[in-house]
Amino acid sequence: MLEFANTQNLITLNIKILDYSQEYDPKDHSDYEDWLDLELELIQEEKQFRSTFPCLEVWHLVSLYKWFKALSEEKIPNSTIIYFLETNLAFEVSGLSEDMVTIHVLLDAEWKPDIKIEQLGPEYYNEDCKNIAAYKEQQKEFNKGIGFSDDEFPLEDSSSSIMFLLSKSDFNRILKGLDSAIKKYPSRKTT
Repeated sequence: MLEFANTQNLITLNIKILDYSQEYDPKDHSDYEDWLDLELELIQEEKQFRSTFPCLEVWHLVSLYKWFKALSEEKIPNSTIIYFLETNLAFEVSGLSEDMVTIHVLLDAEWKPDIKIEQLGPEYYNEDCKNIAAYKEQQKEFNKGIGFSDDEFPLEDSSSSIMFLLSKSDFNRILKGLDSAIKKYPSRKTT
């Protein structure tokens, strides 16, 4: 569903949906009908981390699609960070240019890697990117207003934040994968 590659640091990250987390029983409506089991695979050279966890609901797929679609059109999404109820997975945009977008994939809780990921610093990646710091400051103020603490999602820890440069072809692949997942895993909630 989502594939990322950091060729400079030899990092690959694959996130795929395995299936719904629970069997569907039309007689028994639970809050878990639309949760999806996701598998994460993170590889850097000889190091590998793999984990499975139900960390997204089907409607999150639409949110992810819209977020990545905005970035593919060189627009800053409504929020520079997208996160979910389960804090295992989040995405943050940290730079935009005409042909590249820099994002961080944040992994935490059950998905926080037990391997140390080595990366070049942000100065390498953000060299040609537009400065979006002012927008991020506005977003932080908005987040404070709704009771969200930026401290809950630390971006400085390189073992839980992995940087990727995304090109047009990367966005095409990501959007195609999300579109396919949205069609394959519709909501099973009846009301």
